Amino acid sequence: MNSKSEVNSPRVSVIIPTYNRAQMLVECLESVISQTFTDYEVIVIDDGSTDDTGELVKPYLDRIEYIKHENKGNAAARNSGLDIARGELIAFLDSDDLWLPGKLEREVDYLDGHPDVDMVCANGIFFGSPKFAAKSVVPDKRAIPLATEGVTLKKYF
Repeated sequence: MNSKSEVNSPRVSVIIPTYNRAQMLVECLESVISQTFTDYEVIVIDDGSTDDTGELVKPYLDRIEYIKHENKGNAAARNSGLDIARGELIAFLDSDDLWLPGKLEREVDYLDGHPDVDMVCANGIFFGSPKFAAKSVVPDKRAIPLATEGVTLKKYF
């Protein structure tokens, strides 16, 4: 977080690092804009893209904060987003991923109902490839070993 005033701060800061994914980024942004939970800000950190990312985000500039800096890598782009984030909660979204419309609402509701939980993360579903279509990113059988390592995966969707 930063020291900016908490007045009118969004509940969630959505940070989207991107590099040369202009076409994917538009669909990614649409998936955020389609959220049922609306108390959020969107921060897009362009990590030195050489494609037309800057042009394609122009229609969204009234709804997002767009920052372009020299290419430093994904971690540096995420950190740049964290530096300016104003939200109480942080949500990272890769620019080649999409969110289902109720994702933020369910996660914020879960956190509100479980004050002892500090972080949630969602499993993913592959799309765009017939070989992996509709398969979970983390298979159910992997959830058991993760639980023994101190990570708990719960299905609540």
